[in-house]
Amino acid sequence: MDFSYNIQYVTETASTNDLAKTLARQNVPHGTVIIADSQHKGRGKGKNEWFSPPGVNIYMSVILRPEQGFPLTLMNVISSLSLVSAIKDTCKLTVWPKWPNDIYCGNKKLGGILSESSSAGSTVSYIVTGIGLNVNTKEFPDLLKNTATSIFLETGKDFERGRIIESLLKYFAAYYDKLKFEKKSLIKTWESLSKTINSTVSVSTDNGVVCGRAIGINDDGFLIVEKPEGSKVLLKSCDITHAVIY
Repeated sequence: MDFSYNIQYVTETASTNDLAKTLARQNVPHGTVIIADSQHKGRGKGKNEWFSPPGVNIYMSVILRPEQGFPLTLMNVISSLSLVSAIKDTCKLTVWPKWPNDIYCGNKKLGGILSESSSAGSTVSYIVTGIGLNVNTKEFPDLLKNTATSIFLETGKDFERGRIIESLLKYFAAYYDKLKFEKKSLIKTWESLSKTINSTVSVSTDNGVVCGRAIGINDDGFLIVEKPEGSKVLLKSCDITHAVIY
């Protein structure tokens, strides 16, 4: 599918994902991008709020209308690869994707991804992929100081958000197009970058806690965990309430 963007900027919104879903239901085209200067109800995975101060970070959502058979469960894979590539190119900072939907620098969270979709029967009406990236935040609330970071805090430099967004969207379009024919290659690239792989993990799910060694992700983006006795468990991101790697 040819990929071109229709970018819409807003000064403030409750959540770029919520606004994008509203627009998606109004039949805006594939590739519509919502970029906000601030959010007052930014959302992460589950019921987590996303810290969204004005004027310093990236808050954006992309509306997609995929072809039949598109691998929806790999959206977080291509989104995280896009972020890792864009940050390396524009900020010269090495970061890594943490399964299922975070971007980390060292042991602190730098960004997050929230993908949501709507279907009619077996047909996907739209996907909304939201991306939050801490760019120029100088200080976090006490609750986040030990777990969150920003590109500024890691480099000591302010960065132009527009340059990062431009690079991010370039990579996103490229990885989106590759996903149909180069899925296994993209998965291997993600695995090579992620410190989740080969780490000991403790994952809380709706059905209890799974502990073991993360040995990879499968063709659907599900995490493969090898338990101490040797059995393997597949974990879907939608079933996860909390994940810790050691």
